[in-house]
Amino acid sequence: MRGRVLSETLITWEPTVRGTEGSPPLLLDVSLNSLVSGERCRGGNKGVQMEQHKFCQDYDGYCDLCTCDPPFLLSEDTFPPGFPMKENIPITIVTANNPHHLYRLLKNLRWVAGAGQTEVVVVVDGPHEETIRLTRLFGHRVIVHTPQGVPGENTRTNSNIAFALHTALSLWPAADKVILLEDDLLLAPDLLRYFHQTAWLLDTDSSLSFVGAFGQNSYPTTAACLDTVLRVEMYPQYGWMTSRRWVEHILPLWVPQGGGRDWDWWLYTEGPRGGKDALVPEVSRTGHAGAAGGAHVTGWEQHLFFNGRLISDNVSPVLTGLPRLVGKNYSEWMDQEIRHAKKLRLSAHPCHVHPVPANQVPLFCSSVL
Repeated sequence: MRGRVLSETLITWEPTVRGTEGSPPLLLDVSLNSLVSGERCRGGNKGVQMEQHKFCQDYDGYCDLCTCDPPFLLSEDTFPPGFPMKENIPITIVTANNPHHLYRLLKNLRWVAGAGQTEVVVVVDGPHEETIRLTRLFGHRVIVHTPQGVPGENTRTNSNIAFALHTALSLWPAADKVILLEDDLLLAPDLLRYFHQTAWLLDTDSSLSFVGAFGQNSYPTTAACLDTVLRVEMYPQYGWMTSRRWVEHILPLWVPQGGGRDWDWWLYTEGPRGGKDALVPEVSRTGHAGAAGGAHVTGWEQHLFFNGRLISDNVSPVLTGLPRLVGKNYSEWMDQEIRHAKKLRLSAHPCHVHPVPANQVPLFCSSVL
């Protein structure tokens, strides 16, 4: 009889000295926490705690949720201080049968400024009881999506994303925007502040399709400014906000069923993208955290491409330069930046010779010999 996998581990190690190709020992340390039969944690709302206790009797692996020394009490008001919001922007979270990742995300969300003021719905792809019960413990709405397509095919995830967008805007008909999160993300404490500071740009500029929370170049060597937002050609990924207008336009055109097409890459193709740009932060407000790999990211790719990225740790940075991101303003600003930039001459391929001087602030642009 097969049991539940309680923990997994993987060593990702790159030898730097010839003759040291063997990997170091692989160690796995697992702590198991569970409530003693009949025991209840004291304090808080008894009704909520009873459900939390029942959940912990049925499921393992939730650590501080299921210990009494002391427990993480969902009945307590653990949200940080909020901030003034000009509009209601609900969050829709997409998940399936990955409750431990979802637990980390929902717990993380309670540490994000403004989370206590924000409506949340969790869209579950299939009737997964553990995931549904966990979501209800946190007091969030849960909607079950009937899975579409064959398990393992792109259609399964593609249809759940579309359903999640539709669901949020149907539940909150007065909301003009929606934030979409996936269950395997880490959230910066200023995530919602970031979205609310940039929301007006989606109203002002019809050439923008969404505001992303993830920066592709958010590495220690290429990102530093928490107050900087960039205009880019990019597909939505790892947490993003869009408008009702864009959702109502794109859903009738949604990615066709069948294998081979992921919803995010499909949205990046020129037809669906329609020449629109996106906004992303210089320093990410989310991180991908599928340590053992996900639907599209292996554990090795997680280590190689994601673990070293920066993520904001500031609760309330103020974004600057936002008006210049509006289409016409951005073109004029970029022209000025290029005209005043220091010119570089590329005499060799930049993959072989690094052309930009180290530790210099001025903007550089290049010309090829």
